[in-house]
Amino acid sequence: MKLNVLIVSSQRSLNQRIKEILLKESVSIITFCDRLDQIEEECKQMTYDMMIVNEDSIHDIHNLMIYHKKFSCIIVCLKHQVKESYLHQCKAHHMVILMKPIKKHVFTQILQVCIQSQLQMKENNQKLQALNQRYQELKIIHHAKYLLMEKEHLNESQAHRMIEKQAMDKRCSKLVIAQRYIKKYEEKGE
Repeated sequence: MKLNVLIVSSQRSLNQRIKEILLKESVSIITFCDRLDQIEEECKQMTYDMMIVNEDSIHDIHNLMIYHKKFSCIIVCLKHQVKESYLHQCKAHHMVILMKPIKKHVFTQILQVCIQSQLQMKENNQKLQALNQRYQELKIIHHAKYLLMEKEHLNESQAHRMIEKQAMDKRCSKLVIAQRYIKKYEEKGE
């Protein structure tokens, strides 16, 4: 599993250092843009897991707040002379705030932690989607069993066995058989 990272920074030397760190980690795509106002266009082209912002001008931080829902992780590198209210806003939007100057080993460790948490979150989301899909399938199968019980006067185990047997005989999933029963009874209007 790999991550897509968007880096917003106009400093080429810093971009190169960040890129070197990211290439050693589980990052597949690294995209650079110079300004915060370019983020919207980049997000139309691709979905990103993480954004790293190197921002010298604090006035653009307000614009960054609108993107906090598009990225599950935003790391913001700011100069020390930042107002406390801006820091509070960033933290309220679950952004990781790093004050410049940042030592390379500290920045590397923070990136590694963020990347690992993003990978874990991505894996958990995939598992959740699989579980949700399985749940939806089970709901359909259960509904078909209910219809068989009601319309064919079977008990639950007989209805289950009927779906199971037909799935084996026809070499298809129980879901397909269940959908056929639901469609059959819906067409009859019973």
